[in-house]
Amino acid sequence: PTTGAILAMVSFPRIDSNKVSTHNTEEAEDVLDFYNSLDSKPLLANAYQERYMPGSSFKIVTTGIALEAGVTNLERTWPDEKEWLPPQTDDPIQNYGGSECGGSMAEIFYRSCNIPFAQMAVELGPERMVAGVRAWGIGEELPIDLPGAAASNFEKAGSESIDFSQNLPLLAIGGFGQANDTMVPLHMCMVAATVANGGRMMAPYVVDRTTDHDGRTLERTSPSTWKTPISAATALTM
Repeated sequence: PTTGAILAMVSFPRIDSNKVSTHNTEEAEDVLDFYNSLDSKPLLANAYQERYMPGSSFKIVTTGIALEAGVTNLERTWPDEKEWLPPQTDDPIQNYGGSECGGSMAEIFYRSCNIPFAQMAVELGPERMVAGVRAWGIGEELPIDLPGAAASNFEKAGSESIDFSQNLPLLAIGGFGQANDTMVPLHMCMVAATVANGGRMMAPYVVDRTTDHDGRTLERTSPSTWKTPISAATALTM
């Protein structure tokens, strides 16, 4: 959290690279074609080159935005309810499993109630919510010192930007990590680390230092802050 140094990173599924490291070009190409045909994309380092629906882990982002904007605080409470109807639709949003959920800010956070986070996203509105997620670096390629980093997504459907003003239900659902939300796994680690690091999101890196053949250090990576999406006070609250 304090430096951005990646201590360990694993991607799954793995591949058997021996099947590609063959002098039989045709066999190697067949194996590569097979791997490329799989939806799991095993040739990517999925930990930082692929995106997945974050689900309730995204509520950390929504909470940070709402606290910064003054939309919520630790004194706010929500009623116990099973469903809520956002604007522009007749299809209500429910908590997980249709459960009844509510209470204080701390309670709806640790119980992971969907409805309050949907309501906070709508209260923030399209402009503040989109600006808030951008402050967390969502929409930008992660600044890691490895090739081909992916970018997390909140505001696009395919290549087109979503007009949330005309689709408030989608904004609401995005507030609890569904709809078009997709996050790079490494980025979610960075989100958690930001809270732990007083609101500063460090740039991730894997190369600690480069040396010559005698082991003398030629260059050492200096930790750097990439984003500061929340204040130290908000990080402490969270």
